Amino acid sequence: MNHYNIYIQNYNDTYSLSQIPEDDLQKIVDAFDNGRDSVFIDGKKRILLGLKEIKVYTFNDPWETWHEFVNSEAVRPYHEHSRVTGLIAIGKPALASKGDDLTKKFFNNDFGWKKKSETDNILMLKKHYINIERIEQLKGLKSQKFDFKKLVRICEEINIAYNLDCFYAVGDLLRSLLDHIAPTLGHTAFKEVANNYAGKKSFKDAMQHLENSLRKISDLFLHTPIQKTEVLPTENQVEFIASIDLLLAEIIQRTSDKV
Repeated sequence: MNHYNIYIQNYNDTYSLSQIPEDDLQKIVDAFDNGRDSVFIDGKKRILLGLKEIKVYTFNDPWETWHEFVNSEAVRPYHEHSRVTGLIAIGKPALASKGDDLTKKFFNNDFGWKKKSETDNILMLKKHYINIERIEQLKGLKSQKFDFKKLVRICEEINIAYNLDCFYAVGDLLRSLLDHIAPTLGHTAFKEVANNYAGKKSFKDAMQHLENSLRKISDLFLHTPIQKTEVLPTENQVEFIASIDLLLAEIIQRTSDKV
């Protein structure tokens, strides 16, 4: 396995990592691509927040000579002291004098480009079934009992399908959303939420509308066999936007109250 030297400078500190195996380098690349503030390497937290520069070098001499090299008179002028850890970072000129600069091989996009692409793709949609603010609120939920990643993804896929007028897909995804969220409201099935949830009557009425109308329409989408003549669904058949928003708002409020 190849090993590398890495030079990192952010707004608060400068540090270098030596003899980093390629799988750990890939962790740093993944954190960079996804815009994460930090990454754990060899059990230690490495800060990327406020990143100003990152460089990757090989070491063309045998690694057994590394410590002799960094402590040599020629390299000492390029020692940079970390303001946070007090450790010594090896400067770029020293690293470049004994290795090839492979930075462009591993880092050829902007910091956080993958995360930005996903967000931009969602925000570029011309219409939204699930309000974007609701999705962001779901992403921010903290719970020891529930992981909301799947719910967030269902909501995002509903918006994508709705934007493309894929109303069969919208109906099927809405049904999967109902089946998915019941435990967050203290029940095992959405039918129990609709009939027994201890909320206001207006909320209960909206949930029964989802159970009795949305579920039946989704059943038609899923289970109707091919016919001689088909009439495709329109936007109106999946128009449950207000009730779904009310449901998501209740999940957010209930989960937030328990933190």
